[in-house]
Amino acid sequence: VRGYWGSPQLPNLMKPHLLSALALALVTTVSVRADYSFKESFDKTGSFNPTGTVVLENVNGSVEIRGSDKNEISISGEKSAATEEELKAIDLTVDLSADRAVVRVKLPKREHHWWWSGDQIRASVSFVVTVPSGARLEDIKTVNGKVDIAGTRGSVSANTVNGSVKVSDVGGRVHLQTVN
Repeated sequence: VRGYWGSPQLPNLMKPHLLSALALALVTTVSVRADYSFKESFDKTGSFNPTGTVVLENVNGSVEIRGSDKNEISISGEKSAATEEELKAIDLTVDLSADRAVVRVKLPKREHHWWWSGDQIRASVSFVVTVPSGARLEDIKTVNGKVDIAGTRGSVSANTVNGSVKVSDVGGRVHLQTVN
């Protein structure tokens, strides 16, 4: 059979079967990835220098950062996973001092998985971070999630893969990057 999808060369009997197989594969993939019913909230707040530095590296989740007139940082959000074991396996570290906040998410590899579902645990972490408006957002990264930053006056460096970057009401040097 030669030609492209929908061409007259493709036998009419094959079209419904191919379409059904593609639809089933898509539904199966989406349902496997979307059911993160095990959840756990987190929240950490501390004093923070008005020009302190924030580094945040995330995998599978959104990052929202808002500027504030307070000299404190608040890091909150939610961890979600497909199973209780995967929820417990999420490696979330928050190193917080008065001048620097470093937040990292690592998702360990699964021993047994299907080739289309990837080798990382089925989990995500979403963040809402409030910082002094003059804080420097040095390295804000996420994969499979959006980055949304508003109301900051310090420098911003943010990027995402498979997501969008939205920035509003910011000052200072801004470097943004997105892939896909």
